[in-house]
Amino acid sequence: MIPEIPAPLPRLSVRGLTKTFGGQAALRAVDFDVYDGELVGLIGENGAGKSTLLNIVCGVLQPDSGRVELDGVPIAPRSYQDANRLGIFRVFQEPALIEQMAVYEKEERKRKKGKSVNILKYRKRKEKGRENGKERIKE
Repeated sequence: MIPEIPAPLPRLSVRGLTKTFGGQAALRAVDFDVYDGELVGLIGENGAGKSTLLNIVCGVLQPDSGRVELDGVPIAPRSYQDANRLGIFRVFQEPALIEQMAVYEKEERKRKKGKSVNILKYRKRKEKGRENGKERIKE
């Protein structure tokens, strides 16, 4: 007889998360799992509860009901710092931040990422951006 291989535990498991604000349900019994090595995107309309869900997982909000588990162990972070200590971090999507950066700031980001930057143009843009703070373009 071939021995049965146990299914891997999810790294992060959310079960029955519910959260209301003033009688309005932001989350209703949400369940999901994230397994080791997975990259997960959370997509939905405005008001669908994406931020609320992430805020609960990251300890910013507390659920009305439900649980969060990390490697099969129930967790209840009370702050973002608590979540960080457990190895939970959040990546914020703020494209507006990029659009509002001065050209020299964008070039600095490219340079730090190891992308090719024309250093003479970079220095001129940096000086000009610092002088008037108005030179803004989209990447």
